[in-house]
Amino acid sequence: ESAERPWKLINRQDRETERGFFPVAIDADDRLLVLSDMATGRYALHRYDDAADAPGELLAGHPQFDISADDLIYSADDRIPIGVSILEDKRRSYWFDKDRSAVQQAVDASLPAGRENALRFLRGGQVLVASSGDVEPGAYYLFDPEKRTLSEMLRSRPWLQPEQLASMQVLRYAARDGQQIVSYLTVPRGTQPDAKLPLLVWVPGGPHGRE
Repeated sequence: ESAERPWKLINRQDRETERGFFPVAIDADDRLLVLSDMATGRYALHRYDDAADAPGELLAGHPQFDISADDLIYSADDRIPIGVSILEDKRRSYWFDKDRSAVQQAVDASLPAGRENALRFLRGGQVLVASSGDVEPGAYYLFDPEKRTLSEMLRSRPWLQPEQLASMQVLRYAARDGQQIVSYLTVPRGTQPDAKLPLLVWVPGGPHGRE
């Protein structure tokens, strides 16, 4: 609490076997932010309640997916958390204030549906947009919130054209224990729906990781 006060233990747990919480950041009001799975079994972001010595106000959570410390998005100047980027079926960003949320909605509406659009808010007020998807290997744009303009800056792999690439479907299936597994299916362009195709299965590491 201060340089003169002694250290205070706020939590001790075995994260492999026990639910609990752990600190991940400090917010703009010098309040401790923690990730906790005590409420639903999924790690969510809370503002720590000093009086109760427990996770307090819920800032961000998802009913199906955990939030990790690496999912926090920080401001460029003061390293204050301003949002989270959650790997749902595809990665999506959620912002803690209405202005950034409005910018995300405007960018998403301006670009083709299904893309992942990651935003970086620059000091001058403009926004750098990194956009990618199944038929878009990667493109960078500059968004001006005042003029409401979106200008393409560069493409990461300009030799790959969208019409050359195959679209990807997000699928879910039940594992033996009933857990829903997220998977991704890509079929060759021009394939008929009833075509009997060979299947190549790519099993990622983890067990929590997926590609």
